[in-house]
Amino acid sequence: MNLSRSFATPSMSRRDFLQGSAKMAGVFAGAAALGGFGSSLLAEPASGASLMSMKYQLSWVADAEFAGSFLAEKNGYYSKNGLSVTVLPGGAAVTPEPVVVSGKALVASSSADSCAEAINNGAPLKIIGVRYQKNPFCIISLASKPIKTPEELYGKKLGVSAANEVPWQTFVKVAKLDASKIKVVPVQFDPTPLAVGEVDAWMGFITDEPEELAVKGVKTYAFLFADFGYAIYSDLYEVTEGTLDTKEEELVAFLKAEKEGWTYNFAHLQIGTDVAMTFAKSSGLQESQQLLENEAQKQLFYTPYTEKHGMFTMAPADIEANIKTLAEGGIKASSSMFSDKIVSQI
Repeated sequence: MNLSRSFATPSMSRRDFLQGSAKMAGVFAGAAALGGFGSSLLAEPASGASLMSMKYQLSWVADAEFAGSFLAEKNGYYSKNGLSVTVLPGGAAVTPEPVVVSGKALVASSSADSCAEAINNGAPLKIIGVRYQKNPFCIISLASKPIKTPEELYGKKLGVSAANEVPWQTFVKVAKLDASKIKVVPVQFDPTPLAVGEVDAWMGFITDEPEELAVKGVKTYAFLFADFGYAIYSDLYEVTEGTLDTKEEELVAFLKAEKEGWTYNFAHLQIGTDVAMTFAKSSGLQESQQLLENEAQKQLFYTPYTEKHGMFTMAPADIEANIKTLAEGGIKASSSMFSDKIVSQI
C-alpha cells in the first residue's frame, strides 16, 4: 500500500457503498463464528489498577482524521476519565464492524451506510455519536473555473473513480440531476487530471484532494454533497447493543474524553496535527497536507444543532435525512440504529 496516498483515499476507510451485501454477510458470519455478536471487549483492569482498559478501532490509518483521539491519549483525557485506551489503526484491509461485533474492540469509527449494511446482515450495532455531521464527499473544481452547484456540472467533464461510482449515482438521485448532461470520466485517486484540465471537476473528499492540490500550489473550489441533500453520517462511533446495555459508564467516559480531545484539537490545530503525525510515525504523510486536512474537517463537525446540543449529538431531522439518503442508495435503515443514550450524558 502506498502510504503517501493512503490518507488521500478516505472513501476506502468508510467503505460507504463499496461492499456488496453478500460480502458483508460473509464477513459477519465469520465474526459470529469467532466470538458471537455482542461479545464484550472491555478488559478487566490489572490487579491494583484504577483504569478501565478498552480498545478503539479506527476506520482508517492513523492520521489527522483522528487527531482528537490522539490528543485524548497524549493530553491524558482518557486517563482522567478513568480509561486506558488502545487505539487500533485501520486501513484498506480493515472493516470496523466485524472488529466490534467479534469483541476485538469496544468502539469503532465507521459510517452510517457501512453500519446500516452490517445491521441488515444481522449485526446488532448502534450508532452512539457522530463526528462528521456532514459527509465529506464533494465536487472539486479549479478556483479559476469554479463549479458552485450540482447543475453547473451540466456540459462538463467530471472525474469519478470506480470506488465512488455508487455514491455518485446516489447523489444524482438526491440532487435530482439529469446524469445524461454530465460527462463522467473514469479516473484513479490522483487528482492530477483536474489540475491539468483533463476534467472540469472531480468527485472527492473535502479533506483530501483540495489539500493535496493546495500543497502543490493548485487553488480549488469545492462544494459539499451534504449542502445539496446528501446526508450520510461519517466518522461516527458504533458499538454493539450488548455493549450499550452493559458498558454505559465506560462509553460515557470515552465520549467525554473524545470530546475534550477534539475540542482541544480545533483550538490548537498545529498541535493536533503534530500529535497525529507522531502517531502516524513513518507513514510518509506530509505535515503541511495533514494540517490542511485537520483544518478542513472542522466544518464537518459543527452544525447549528451541535453548537446548541454539543459535539457528537445527532439531530432528529438529520437522522431522518440519513435514512432517506441511504434508501436512495439501496440501503435500508431506520431510526432504531441511532441511540443518544450516551451522548446525552457528556
